Amino acid sequence: MKYFKEFKKFKLDLNTKGNVKFSPDCINIALSTDSYIIQIWDIKSEKKIQSLVGHSNLIYGFQYSANGKEIMSCSKDSTIRLWNVKSGQEMKQIKINMSNITHGQFSGDGIQCLFVSDGLIRIFAAESGKEIRTFRSDTTKINDIRFSPDGNILAFIAQYGLIQLWSVQTGSELMKLSHYFSDIATIQFSPDGDIIATIAKNGKIQLWDTMSGKEVQAIQTKTKLSYPYYSNYDINMEVRFTSDGQMLVSCVESSKIQLWDLKVAMELQELKEYSKITGFDISPDNNIIVSCFCDKIVQLWKSF
Repeated sequence: MKYFKEFKKFKLDLNTKGNVKFSPDCINIALSTDSYIIQIWDIKSEKKIQSLVGHSNLIYGFQYSANGKEIMSCSKDSTIRLWNVKSGQEMKQIKINMSNITHGQFSGDGIQCLFVSDGLIRIFAAESGKEIRTFRSDTTKINDIRFSPDGNILAFIAQYGLIQLWSVQTGSELMKLSHYFSDIATIQFSPDGDIIATIAKNGKIQLWDTMSGKEVQAIQTKTKLSYPYYSNYDINMEVRFTSDGQMLVSCVESSKIQLWDLKVAMELQELKEYSKITGFDISPDNNIIVSCFCDKIVQLWKSF
C-alpha cells in the first residue's frame, strides 16, 4: 500500500483556476491561472520555467502531448491552441464558431476536443477544427462531461443529475446510468473505461458499470458541501482514478484529499492541507500528488 508524505511546498505568482497536470515524465507541473495563462513549473527547483500567454478568457482544459513537448488548450474564448512547451510560443490557433461556452475538454489522446453551450455539445478534430459530431442534451445545462479513455463514449451529467452515455461515432444515446439525483456534481472514467465514478455534494462517491449501467460500489466521504454546488463560488469537487485503477482520490470543498482502496472501499489515507484546495492531480507513475490552493500555494506529496 502506498503512503504519501509531504515533500515540497512553494508559492506561485498567480492564483490558480482548477486545472493542474503533471508532465508525462513527472518532472514539471502545468497549471491554469485566473489570468488566463498556463504556467509551467519545475518541481525540483520550484521555479517557473514557462508561461503560455494568449487566451482571453477562462481556460477549460489543457493537455500535454505524449512526448511532453507540446500543450494543447481550449478556452471559453472559443479557441483551441497548441503551444511549444520549451519556447512558450503559440504554434497554432483554431477558432470555434460557438458562444456562451460553459465546458471544454480534450479526449485522452488529444485528437478530439468538445465544447458545450446551452446544452449543445459539439466535438471537433483538435488539429484541424473540423466538426465531427453534434449532440443535443435534453436540458440546457450540463454540469460535467467527460470522454471515455478511448474517446468513443461521452458521459455527461444533465441539469438534474441524470447521467447519460452517448456514442461519439454514431451520435446515439447508449444508456442512462441512474435516475434523477440532482446533487451529482462531477464524473470521471476509470483508466480502462469500464467504471464511471460520480461524486455528489453530500460527499457520496458512486461507481457505475458502463456496460450494465448498474451501481457497483458506493463510498461516503467525510465532507459535504456547505452551500449549493451550482453557485458562483469557486469550488473544487473532484474524483480521480490512479493510472492502474486500483485507487481513487477525492476532494470535496475542503482542505483535505482522501485516498480510497477500491477493492474494499476503504479509506487508505487522508492528506490534510491547510487551506482551500482549488485543484489536484496524480502523477502518471502514481507516486506524487499535487494540490493547489486559493492562496497561491502548491503542495506536493510523495509515496514512500
